[in-house]
Amino acid sequence: MEKNQALHVYIKEEILNRIKSNIYKKGEKIPTELELCKDFDVSRTTVRTALNQLTLEGYLVRHQGKGTYVAEQKVKQTLSHTVKRYSDQVAVQGKRAEIVLVGIQVIPATELLQQTLQVAPNDPVQRIERVRKANGEPTQYEIAYIPWSSLPELQRSMQKLPYMQL
Repeated sequence: MEKNQALHVYIKEEILNRIKSNIYKKGEKIPTELELCKDFDVSRTTVRTALNQLTLEGYLVRHQGKGTYVAEQKVKQTLSHTVKRYSDQVAVQGKRAEIVLVGIQVIPATELLQQTLQVAPNDPVQRIERVRKANGEPTQYEIAYIPWSSLPELQRSMQKLPYMQL
């Protein structure tokens, strides 16, 4: 353990190392808090803090009354310009991708959108809100803004709909 390192940080790293080295396998129950207290010779509060952090980071899943389990592998996705679609990135990891549309609307460009998208004040901007999932579990909440002027095909399609006014 490094000097000046908090005990819960050391325990968190040690448990994470055990997960990564397959000592604690995916889907399997890890030792109880009391067993970990004895193993590391620390208080229950210290162990609980480490376990809570690993749970928040997605390495562990806690089931009240049943124990703490190693979580399935987290979905890895490239969040930069990529030619691979989300579904392809998730499929490579053996998971089923799903994208759920939460909302779609045309809004006037705010000052921030004007600067970011290089559009005129109050120009129409498409706001798309969606949730990406892998095996039914949410992995990403996304809000995208697209200048209406860059969507000519969509504009033509929408003009044909009787309830839309542009």
